[in-house]
This record gives sequence, C-alpha cells and structure tokens, in this order.
Amino acid sequence: AMSYGAISENAILALNRGANLGNFSHNTGEGGVSKFHRQNGGDLVWNVGTGYFGCGTGGETRVFDAACFQETLEEANGQVKMVEIKLSQGAKPGHGGLLPKSKITKEIADARK
Repeated sequence: AMSYGAISENAILALNRGANLGNFSHNTGEGGVSKFHRQNGGDLVWNVGTGYFGCGTGGETRVFDAACFQETLEEANGQVKMVEIKLSQGAKPGHGGLLPKSKITKEIADARK
C-alpha cells in the first residue's frame, strides 16, 4: 500500500475507481484517508501506522485520539470496511509516513490531520 503523497491524487482516484468496479477494497497506506480516497466509491482498508494520520493529535510526538479516529470514519461515509494496524519495529516509532516538506500540499496535510 502506498499513501496519498507517496502517489498522486490521480493514482488514488484510479485505484479507488478500480476497487469499486472490481468489488474489492483499496488500502490507504499510512497517510490517512484523503478526500481522493472518498471519491469514486471504492471500499477502503484504512492503514493506521505509527504517525496516527487521521486518528491522532500532536506535533512531533503524536498519540492516538479516539475522537479524531471516529471523525475520520464518519467523513469516510461507510467506505472504510477494515482498519489495518501497522506495527513498528521500534526503529522510528512515531515517525511513520514522513514526506519531504516540499511535497506536502494542503490536500496531503488535510489527509494527515
């Protein structure tokens, strides 16, 4: 799975449309559930990694936030059919899904709230 930011919005839209047409799920990758994941109707597997994108709060040290998790599920309007928990091996705890600053657009920041 690759997240929005690692791959473009067009790639996410195409994968999600394909998932919808093929009646299977598309994995979000660690970057959260973007607005592009919520288009084209494909079912989603929400990948939650050590960065807690879409379900965490905090700056450098992020922590799980149940209210944020629920908000992301509600925004996905039933498309999230499964949550995949990515376990860290301890090499970079809390640092998953990092992108170079130059790649972080408003849409990527919104997905990684």
